[in-house]
Amino acid sequence: MPEATESVPVKERELPRAWRYWSPRIAVAVLMPVLLIGAIEGVLRALDVGFPTDATVPCMLKGHAASCYNLFFPAPFFPPGMIKTPQAYAIPADKPAGTYRIFVLGESAAMGDPDPAYAFSRYLEVMLRKRYPSVNFEVVNTGSVAVNSHVLLPLSKGLAKQRPDLFIIYSGNNEVVGPYGPGTALTSSGMRLPVIRTSIFLRSTRVGQLLTKLGAQKKEWGGMEMFLDKQVPADSPLMKYTYANFEANLRDTIAVARAAGARVIVSTVATNLKDCAPFASMHREGLSPEDLRSWNALMQQGTELENARSYDEALGVSGGGEDRRSVRRASVPYGAKFVDAGGLCGGAGAFSAFARSRYAALSCGQQNQRDQSLCGLVRRGNRVSGCRGCLLQSERKRDR
Repeated sequence: MPEATESVPVKERELPRAWRYWSPRIAVAVLMPVLLIGAIEGVLRALDVGFPTDATVPCMLKGHAASCYNLFFPAPFFPPGMIKTPQAYAIPADKPAGTYRIFVLGESAAMGDPDPAYAFSRYLEVMLRKRYPSVNFEVVNTGSVAVNSHVLLPLSKGLAKQRPDLFIIYSGNNEVVGPYGPGTALTSSGMRLPVIRTSIFLRSTRVGQLLTKLGAQKKEWGGMEMFLDKQVPADSPLMKYTYANFEANLRDTIAVARAAGARVIVSTVATNLKDCAPFASMHREGLSPEDLRSWNALMQQGTELENARSYDEALGVSGGGEDRRSVRRASVPYGAKFVDAGGLCGGAGAFSAFARSRYAALSCGQQNQRDQSLCGLVRRGNRVSGCRGCLLQSERKRDR
């Protein structure tokens, strides 16, 4: 007697056939462009079209093999004509016994801009050699203008091949206005980290370089004025991506250094509260014309008092209580001229606080102004410092 067979619905029998029909076609549609781009990339490299974007390139230093900074390394992060580079440096290929190699990673603050001769790395090298004369310290400052953690991570990967002993990370100033930041004038402001890293990879290829050269207009470096129309308030929703990206890049940079056998020092960037006012500010929303006139009048009054060296009155410490309250009502939390907690301060106004030893008023108000600066040219205080603090605690636990 024949066995009964279970009938299979027609639709279920058709599914494997449909998959066998479409799967190779889908694979071809996906793989063909990838293979074609790969072939073009190979041809461009064979013809020496474009340039390598590795952190360093082979060179000779006093007749000996070395690795020199690659002038084209920053190309994926800047428009044509605006590439910024650090002071030239060379790393000897040989590392004799007794040599301690230190790399400084950071932006213009680490570089020592505008005069790298006064960078902290120079002082550090002299102090170390004096304290430990038997050790050959090599302090290599890789700091550069306008870069941020998106640049420092691939740079650290290149430097990790140079047998480092210590990385000093002195960065955080340019996370908003640097490459891929929400207030940047250098690249697209992609917020998601995978998108940013994919863009960096594609722009570093020869195909990407060719497309950038053909499609991007050459620009000139315009200094701080380039960021005047790129203002990002501290409470902007975009800032959450900035903090997350910075923390992720910082963690990955530390991991790269650790994998190379190096130790890591992560430092909060110092700020000059006395002489450097915030870069940009705006009044709060809904400020009435009457309040604006009052604000301008108080600002003018405070400036005149300070110029007359009436520092107590300028700060609203004595005889200016009502004015100080008016200032708080009329000005905004992002103001670059007035300090909410202490009266008039900021820029040259900060001198009033120093002249009268009003450090408490200055530190409270000026730090708030620094952290609320609309262009974010300096770190956004507690959040970025918090990232560093968390990472430093992790570093200490590893060292125990």
